[in-house]
Amino acid sequence: MDADGSEVTIAGTLRTNNFISIKESSQRAELYLRRYDSGGLVDNEQLGILWFGASENDSNWGYPAAIQARLAEDFVEGNSEGCELEFYTTPVGTHGTNRTMVLDPSGNLQIDGSIH
Repeated sequence: MDADGSEVTIAGTLRTNNFISIKESSQRAELYLRRYDSGGLVDNEQLGILWFGASENDSNWGYPAAIQARLAEDFVEGNSEGCELEFYTTPVGTHGTNRTMVLDPSGNLQIDGSIH
């Protein structure tokens, strides 16, 4: 999206109650991935994932990196919203992502399982 709000491109199908929202606010673009589940959202559920893809021919795509938000507790809006961010990368010379880093709800950074 352009910062002036003039361009938005979305390809594919959006399912009901799961939204992608893009807006311009204070001269910056904001992107929201929102998840709704009438049955509630519980600990360890995925909230959303951002994939980074590449292609040499615009037909076959690889997705060598991702950032995912995952709940760290049962979600109650305004009360219990603990969440972690998981980072996935692909080793050189291979394919398929591996979880390589996690930013936990306490702000601890885990790299390959070790807290830094």
